[in-house]
Amino acid sequence: HKLIAGEDGDTSVIQPTYQGGRLYYISDQSGFYNIYRAGFEPSILPMSADFGGSAPGWRLGQQGFCFMPGKDGRLVAQYSKDGSSVLLTANVTDGNAPATDIQEYSGAKDGLPMMFGGIVAAENDDLYF
Repeated sequence: HKLIAGEDGDTSVIQPTYQGGRLYYISDQSGFYNIYRAGFEPSILPMSADFGGSAPGWRLGQQGFCFMPGKDGRLVAQYSKDGSSVLLTANVTDGNAPATDIQEYSGAKDGLPMMFGGIVAAENDDLYF
């Protein structure tokens, strides 16, 4: 076993997943539940926002982020802003750098539900909330 986060005993780590042979997870070590990649500090998406979907974030099967299988492995994540869900996409293929090409979509202007609590990507890149 290898400890990758939470050395202080007060940091939570939730929703681990593998993509492209790398471990990704959500942690509150910054004070917000941001997305991290094992072996890279700081967060790959350092924001003053909580990723992870609806609380509690450790419920079985809940995932606040995923990866698009057919879109070059783009990260897709959800966070709340001003009472609405925001869908974010980002390129995280460079294992030695933070996310790039970050795009945000929200609410009625982008055809999304006002609130959703988790994301699942299908093989054809359809997203399910």
